[in-house]
Amino acid sequence: MERKTVLLVDDNPSNLKLLVDCLESHDFRVAVATNGDEALKRLQRAHLAKPDLILLDIMMPGIDGYETCRQIKLIPEISDIPIIFLSALSETPDKVYGFSLGAVDYITKPINLAEMIARVNTHLDLSELRRKLDRLVQKRTQELLDVNASLRHQIEERERAEAQIRYIATHDSLTDLPNRFLMAERLDQLIKRAHRYNERIALMFLDLDQFKIVNESLGHRFGDMLLSDVAYRLKDAALTADAVARLGGDDFVICLPLHDENEDVIATAKTMLEALREPFYINDINIHVSASIGVAVYPDDGKDADRLMRNADAALYCAKQAGRAEIKRYTTELDTAAHEHLNLSSLLTDAIREGELCMEYQPQIELNTGKIIGAEALMRWRRADGTYISPAEFIPVAESSGQIKVLGEWGIRQSCAELKRWHDAGYTDLSMSVNVSVPQLHSAGFVDTVQSIIEEYQLPPAKLELEITESLLMQHSKTNLNILHTLSDFGVLLSVDDFGTGYSSLAYLQDFPVNTLKIDISFVRNIGTDSGDAIPSAIVAMAHSLGLNVVAEGVETGAQEAFLRSQGCEYAQGFHYSRSVPGDRFLELCKAGISTADNR
Repeated sequence: MERKTVLLVDDNPSNLKLLVDCLESHDFRVAVATNGDEALKRLQRAHLAKPDLILLDIMMPGIDGYETCRQIKLIPEISDIPIIFLSALSETPDKVYGFSLGAVDYITKPINLAEMIARVNTHLDLSELRRKLDRLVQKRTQELLDVNASLRHQIEERERAEAQIRYIATHDSLTDLPNRFLMAERLDQLIKRAHRYNERIALMFLDLDQFKIVNESLGHRFGDMLLSDVAYRLKDAALTADAVARLGGDDFVICLPLHDENEDVIATAKTMLEALREPFYINDINIHVSASIGVAVYPDDGKDADRLMRNADAALYCAKQAGRAEIKRYTTELDTAAHEHLNLSSLLTDAIREGELCMEYQPQIELNTGKIIGAEALMRWRRADGTYISPAEFIPVAESSGQIKVLGEWGIRQSCAELKRWHDAGYTDLSMSVNVSVPQLHSAGFVDTVQSIIEEYQLPPAKLELEITESLLMQHSKTNLNILHTLSDFGVLLSVDDFGTGYSSLAYLQDFPVNTLKIDISFVRNIGTDSGDAIPSAIVAMAHSLGLNVVAEGVETGAQEAFLRSQGCEYAQGFHYSRSVPGDRFLELCKAGISTADNR
């Protein structure tokens, strides 16, 4: 066991010798000082070991024991050394004063050596226990501090994680815009404020026109980059960081307070469209994007967030139906239109199942000979109650609802089956033109379906012509080119329907494997009017320069026919020759020949 050191402070040599001999006989190391100053100097010498206990006489020359004790307790490095006073002063006040200065015990003279040794050992044990207790307290305190620090770190990490989860839950991962949930929350707050201050709010639903074509023809990665760029422009145009949200897909919502009573919400919506006017440059491709916007205003068009969002959505649907880059403000009449759209989609599902759809065929005439050379297949919908639904109504519904794949495949199959019957009847020169929408063209397995139908009915591929819309030419992508080249390599002919009404680059006609251009009815109708002859003439000339045939749609008069023939247009169709007719009636026309007087 390690020997303990006792500092003995006494000015009496006889006492010192007696006490030193006694302490050393009990295996203590003993250091000696003859007065208070000497004791303080020794205690502050760094190279000397700190004593474990001090025996301190009170009555000494210079500073007495009381003052020496007081000064020792003021020095942090030695203040914890236990001090036992040695004194002939035995009055209680003297002892109490000594204890008040920090002494742990008081031994009166003459000293009983055995008692002194017992008290020294007791206070050394107490001092050791105190140190152990202090170390234990320090250890436990540090452990608590570590635990608290760990808990604080965990709490901070949890708060950061919760903040990140909240952010992820309320923001769109692609564009970093607020999502539907955060926008609904913000709209609620804006409505409460607007109600309090009698203000108005403009809620705009924005949907990119024909984004599905971009996404499917150029790829989802390209589409994602385009959406990110669109989001940036909309935020910049809105001038408020949290005014724009992405609902999903290519749907965005803009929510703006209208502080001015006379502020024009349509003008504000036009600002959003203007932000998209400049082309987007992505992966070395310039792409033009337009959008449709539906607008609803608080409190005119709804006094709660749900109603306002439903009405803005209804206005957007109306804008999409009206064409590209349209803006529509909500009116109560739009509710009826939206309901009719949903109802028509349901009825169309039933119509497909119940066989209410049929195909009719409008003859196509060779202008130089007047001979029927083929037909354009047109889908018709006659309901069980005898009413007709126009293709202009149900085809867009089929495209938006995803029914166009089933509908389109059925139309091609019916048309090829009818063409096979005509060929079997001996009219093997007849061809069939079938309209194909862009969503149908991009549907999975479209090319394989066309090829399998042709092979099923054993038709020459060149007798089937697929009519694509001019909008497809606007998306000059590898996907579109691959689809059309695969069909062309198989032998299927391709024509561009309603040519001249879109914004396609004429240069793209050289890249796409197109065989025929169809002049839109709007240009044919103007033949014979001031400057009405120019566009049909230009289209015919341009098509011939590219080695393409021309079909004029909507020919209704002999004058129109004569003009087109004079310009070198090869083929025509329209009421001047015949309306669309069932397959059996078409065969009768082929046998009898076209008589414009009989079939108008």
